[in-house]
Amino acid sequence: MASLDQQNLSIFTPQETRPDEIPDRPHAPSAPVSPDVTTGRPLPPTPSFSHPPHNLTVGEGDEATLLCGVSALQGHKMAWVHEDSQSILTVGSLVYTQSPRLSLVTDLERSALTLDPVTAADRGWYMCQVNTDPMISARAFLQVLVQPTIVNWSGPAVDAREGTAVNLTCEVRSHPPATVTWTRPDLLPIVPASLGGPVWSVEGAQLELPSVGREQAGPYRCSIDNGITQPVERTTNLSVNYSPMLWLEREMVGGAAGDDATLECTVEAHPLPDVVWKSGSHSLPHDGAKYLIRNVTVTTGKQYSHRQRLTLTILRLAPLDFGLYSCIAENSLGRAEATIALYEMREQIIKGAPHLQDRKSSNPDLARPRTTPAPSVSGTTRSLNKHSWFDSTDIIQRPPKGSSVDGSADIATALFDVWLEQDLSGSKHQQTGWCLTIILSLALQIVLAGRFEYYLT
Repeated sequence: MASLDQQNLSIFTPQETRPDEIPDRPHAPSAPVSPDVTTGRPLPPTPSFSHPPHNLTVGEGDEATLLCGVSALQGHKMAWVHEDSQSILTVGSLVYTQSPRLSLVTDLERSALTLDPVTAADRGWYMCQVNTDPMISARAFLQVLVQPTIVNWSGPAVDAREGTAVNLTCEVRSHPPATVTWTRPDLLPIVPASLGGPVWSVEGAQLELPSVGREQAGPYRCSIDNGITQPVERTTNLSVNYSPMLWLEREMVGGAAGDDATLECTVEAHPLPDVVWKSGSHSLPHDGAKYLIRNVTVTTGKQYSHRQRLTLTILRLAPLDFGLYSCIAENSLGRAEATIALYEMREQIIKGAPHLQDRKSSNPDLARPRTTPAPSVSGTTRSLNKHSWFDSTDIIQRPPKGSSVDGSADIATALFDVWLEQDLSGSKHQQTGWCLTIILSLALQIVLAGRFEYYLT
C-alpha cells in the first residue's frame, strides 16, 4: 500500500479550499515517559490522535475524504466505522466493505478514507478507532446535501372536465427537506374570486382543485427550494374542457331581395367545436358563390378564453332564402344549437292608402344591435314561430325596432297578428282602433324594456 506522502489526497468542503496535497505533519510530541516501577525501564508512549477527523459537508455526487492521524501507534491498528449503518469499513490497510466507491490510503500513522461519488446513504457519523485497551476513538459527521429532485410530477400538461376535481403533484427528494410552493406564472390567482378566492399561492407537494372552473385553466408552477442548493421549478399547463355554449345577437334578421344578409352566433367551448350552419336539414357550404362562412376569435378580456363569433353571409337574397337557419356547435363533450329567422323586408302597402316607398339601406336590417346581452342557448334548439305578417300580401312592414327578438312573449306582435286576421275591409273606425291598440302596446313594451328609441318608417 502506498504511503500518504506519495498520494495527492483531495479534501473538499464548501467552507475550505482544496489543497493540492496533504502536507507532512510533524509528529505530536510524545507523552512523558514514565519508568517501569518493577524494572526501572522507561515505558513506551501510548497512542493519541494527532489529527482527529473533522466534520465535512459535500454535495451528492461529489467526492469526500475523511483523514485520521494517530501518533505513537506502536503496532496498533486504525479502523473506520460508519455508525449509522453499524458497518466496519476498514481495519488497518484492509477494506472490509467491498464497494467500488470506497478507497483507503494509509501509512504508519495516518488513514484517509475516500468515498466517490457520495450518495445520500453515506450521510452520518464516521468513527476512527484505535484497538488499544481501552479503545480510543474520534468521530466526524459527513453531511450530504441533495439537490432537489422531482420524483413524482403531474407532467407538462393535464386535461380536466369542468366541475371535476383536479390534483396536481410535485413530489421531491431533497436534503435538507425542500419547500414546494404553487403559483401561477401568468400572475392570476390559483383560486379566483368567483370561486371563493383570491388565493395566490399554496404550499405542499399536492395542489388540490376540488371543482375546477374554466377560469382556472392555464399554467401552474411548482417552485422547490431547500434554502441551500439551487431552486428547481416545473410548470404544468391545465386545460379545462366543457361542452359548447351559444349566444345570439339577434334571433330575427331582416333582408331585402337582392341584398346580402349576415347571421351571427357566438360559441364558447373547449376543445374547440365543429360548427355547421343549416337551413332546414341541409348543411350550408362555404362556396363563396352563395354562402360565406367565417369564424373569428373573440377577445373577452380573460386569458385562455375559447370564444368564437360565427357568421353566415347569404349573398343576393332570393325568395327561397327566407326562413329558419340553425347554428350548430359540437365537440366531444356535447352539442348546442340555436335558430335564427331570416325574414323578407318589402315595400309597405296598405289598401286604400298612397304607395309609400321604403328607404333602402346598405344594411338590410335597420334595427340597431341590442344593448342588453343576448340570451345563452346551450345544448337545445330554440325554434322561432314565423309570424303571419311575414307572408301577408296586404300589409308587409318591418318589425318595430323595439319589438322582442329574444323569444319572449311579445304583446305587440300578438296584437299585430290578430289585426292581420281581421277583415281589413271593415269600417275605418275598427281599423283605427286596432292601430291605436298596437301603438299603445308598443309604447308600453319600449318603456318596460328601457329602450327609448324612435322608429321611422
